[in-house]
Amino acid sequence: MNEDTRVVYAGPNVLSLGLQESQVFVDGLPPNVEDAINKIPEVKALIVPIDSLWEVRAKLKRNGSYEEKLYETIRTKAAALAVKKRK
Repeated sequence: MNEDTRVVYAGPNVLSLGLQESQVFVDGLPPNVEDAINKIPEVKALIVPIDSLWEVRAKLKRNGSYEEKLYETIRTKAAALAVKKRK
């Protein structure tokens, strides 16, 4: 398997869109992930090359970092989507 084709999602779970933290994708993104990106564009920024995951995770732990803000934005938007689905 060529590592260059693997990416991993470093954001929070968005179960309503079938997206899980640390999910790995090979040779492109499946339709549910493309749908998640359409609904929550910030998701795309936290889909990173697998060899960058530890660096991104370190940045996620830093309050106020770009990555931490993305993570929180995704969580907020995912919660809003879940509420909308229940109505």
